[in-house]
Amino acid sequence: LASTYSSVVYAIDTATDTIVKKTPTHEAHSHMVSLTPDEKHFYVPNIGSQSLCLFDAERFEIAETIAV
Repeated sequence: LASTYSSVVYAIDTATDTIVKKTPTHEAHSHMVSLTPDEKHFYVPNIGSQSLCLFDAERFEIAETIAV
């Protein structure tokens, strides 16, 4: 889950509805999440920074920030 105004991405345990991890993007207005077909990474667009954060899904860390 990406929180647009806090610029944080949250991992949520859907069985318990609890936040299990959160990672800041350090970018403006992080919005939505798109998982890659192999489920190893996910993208978070930062609509206020004109960039994308590429996350390592297993580590839940930013692998790269890409300007668009």
